Amino acid sequence: LHTVLREMCEKQIVFPFYLRFKEEWIREVQLHDKSMVEYQAAPGSRVKLFYKVKKGNREELGYHTEVLMPVYENLYVKQFILYSDESVTYYFQEIRGRKNITGEKQVLNNSGSAVGAGKYGKLNDMVSMSPAARHLAMLEYEEEERLAEQFFQIY
Repeated sequence: LHTVLREMCEKQIVFPFYLRFKEEWIREVQLHDKSMVEYQAAPGSRVKLFYKVKKGNREELGYHTEVLMPVYENLYVKQFILYSDESVTYYFQEIRGRKNITGEKQVLNNSGSAVGAGKYGKLNDMVSMSPAARHLAMLEYEEEERLAEQFFQIY
């Protein structure tokens, strides 16, 4: 199963249920910081996603629109990376020939990404720290970023 997960992710065939797998598997395929929405359309339909992000108490005014490509057959998935205080209000629109079907608005919250895992996990953890602990965590984060740039230079 672990090998299949890796192969599917390499082929960009990613589904929300993957997030229920073991944490170490999810980290390996770099899904630990993702939240996802999915839609199943009728065969031959086109699908649009309308979404806006809410950060804390501030919500974007208008919706972003994105035409989605099927991940597999008639299944559509969109990935988001959300901080702990962010949510996404979204709805899908399915175009079946001349007929438009608009789904209900839904809200996606941070799906409880692995605590402290990756950049976003570390930044999310800093939000709830005391000022002294946050300062130390920020220094460690900055050092990791500096070392990563040093070791992984792009030419």
